[in-house]
Amino acid sequence: MSLVALAIRACTYLALRGATWAGDCVYESKLEPIDAIVQAETQPFITIAIDEASGEPKGHGASLLAAVDRLLLVIEIAVGVRALADDGSTIVGVPPTDRGLEWTMDILVRQVMRTLSTDPTWGDLWRRFRMELNGIRLLRGGATDGERYAARQIVFDLHPVSDPDVGNIPAGDSLWGTFVAALRGLDAADPELAEYRALADLIEAEIAEPHGIGSWQIVAARLGLARQSARELGIVPEGDGMLDGEAALVAVVEMDHGGGATVVVDEARTDEIVPGDGPEASR
Repeated sequence: MSLVALAIRACTYLALRGATWAGDCVYESKLEPIDAIVQAETQPFITIAIDEASGEPKGHGASLLAAVDRLLLVIEIAVGVRALADDGSTIVGVPPTDRGLEWTMDILVRQVMRTLSTDPTWGDLWRRFRMELNGIRLLRGGATDGERYAARQIVFDLHPVSDPDVGNIPAGDSLWGTFVAALRGLDAADPELAEYRALADLIEAEIAEPHGIGSWQIVAARLGLARQSARELGIVPEGDGMLDGEAALVAVVEMDHGGGATVVVDEARTDEIVPGDGPEASR
């Protein structure tokens, strides 16, 4: 979906892993349905996914990297139990709920909320990436034929920060720089966490300026301009405009606002109009 969707899922997983009664039975983007996952579990477990992303255009020349401004993060909780059948075989599944299981589910929901609200590392990054919380829904999960089962869904309606600009290498004190550094600080001896350490390099490479993309192309992308529009504004340099990553911008572009007033747009001004991490990213 986007880098910020990836970051929110990763922060949710890393905050919740080992922080609730589910222990290490926390899964990111597990695709199997609850009844399939529970066959391998004999305790509470949590799955994390982003089921929907959407956004509204921001002006006529909208940057696609800033288009997503709403995510639905779904945290699903269930309790797997082991039972002995009449024939002596073992049955594992999500049972019809009872008072004790409902208590367990309520406490698990509380533990998820508490962890995401107070965890000083991954919970803090989660709060910074999700920026604004539009709403929360708590739904019954795994219900069929009117039977209630020991499963719940927590649906977070989030307004996240925008994806980072192309060409902005994450600084150490920025949101993305802090996130990348935290990933690299994970325990390499843990096979599951080692995968997230490797994710840091992938994210940094995607954000950094791709080979062969000139600075004028980065500015055009921030403003959501097609090549022809960028050329008409004087952003594309003389020649065919196919410059390497070191290509310089045309010094300034003057835009007529009528009545003799002009606005000068240069690289610094574009950063103000469409900032890289944006003020919200520092929260």
